[in-house]
Amino acid sequence: MNLMTLAERLQGVQFNIHLPDGRTLHLGQTGVALDWHVHSEAALRRILEHPQLQLGRTYLDGRWDVDTRHLPVLLEALIPATAPTGRRQHRILRRLRTLLPAVRRRASPPRWQDTNLWLSRICLGDELFQGCAHYSEPGISLEQAQRTRCRDLIERLQIKPGQHLLDINAGWGALPLYLAEHADTRVTALVATREQLQYAHNEARRRGLGTAVHFRLGGFRQCQGRFDRIFGSGLALDYPPSALRAQFERLAGLLCDDGMLWLQLGARHGGSLGNRWYLRELPRHAGGPALSALYRAIESSRLRTLQLEDLCAFRLQDLRTRAQRYHLKRVAISRRFGEQSTRYWEFMLASEICALAQGQLVHYELVLGNPGAHWPVPGTRSAGESPLPMEIVRAIPGLAGDI
Repeated sequence: MNLMTLAERLQGVQFNIHLPDGRTLHLGQTGVALDWHVHSEAALRRILEHPQLQLGRTYLDGRWDVDTRHLPVLLEALIPATAPTGRRQHRILRRLRTLLPAVRRRASPPRWQDTNLWLSRICLGDELFQGCAHYSEPGISLEQAQRTRCRDLIERLQIKPGQHLLDINAGWGALPLYLAEHADTRVTALVATREQLQYAHNEARRRGLGTAVHFRLGGFRQCQGRFDRIFGSGLALDYPPSALRAQFERLAGLLCDDGMLWLQLGARHGGSLGNRWYLRELPRHAGGPALSALYRAIESSRLRTLQLEDLCAFRLQDLRTRAQRYHLKRVAISRRFGEQSTRYWEFMLASEICALAQGQLVHYELVLGNPGAHWPVPGTRSAGESPLPMEIVRAIPGLAGDI
């Protein structure tokens, strides 16, 4: 790609490219005015040659800057909405890579959600709920939407006093604490970091819930016992497709006979992600597996699909709100964690917003149940007592084909 090609592709964006020698190039006629400050002409050439990879690399190196509120707009303008598809070639390359020695990758900073309570509170709000919120009406705040999601779960999943619940991705403990406090349940909650564990323990004691919520560090594969409900908000399934069936069988085994499993998860749709830098930074199988692979794994387990809901619009609203809050505190974040980590986190956030807006990522909510689960619940949409019919599956984006 060159500047002329870029100018032809621009729609709804006015690019003002500020070069290091003082010149300013103006591209595009209408739309958002975007000032892109490029500090090296060599970096500009690298970006134009391979924006899918070099845009992220050069941003982390400080080779260019933009008003970070417009970072997703810049990514959407420069990175194609569709990546080249050559399935056969991709399969051959993947097979060849398995025969080569492992390449040592630069260690990436940890996810900002697991790094620090202060930073998480900036982006997630006071509720610290990491899953996708429910914007039940226009204009409600992020915190209101998060509380709406939690209240909705109590009713929809028929949560009753005395039940034993499991949260396999509890984050800072927002959902387990809410369920224990408002539904009078016992909750076992799994967290990813020691800082999350300490905060959640302290918060449970402060609310008088020390005996109702038990927080643990680790994953669900070490869990023992049976649970009435299992939750996985914002879950990233970092497993190859061949291992998905075993994971769902394990979750089914942790559920009571009438138990339900509630998941929020993302997946790739319509091929590989155009943003190759972002794809490389995700865990090995991330972006989520293809939803078709997920559905086959569910179908081959004893779990029944009770409900599937498209959360893309809510997820996009969540991410844009988080990015806006991040921007407002960017100077303080950079002072506390360093400029490179600050750039990394904001570029990852902008990359997810861009991929979701372009339809390369999808976000869904799944309710699954063991054979004895009673469904539908009055007042909720249901997919029926049996698994989703394949004609419905094929009509839902992301469910029809593999990557």
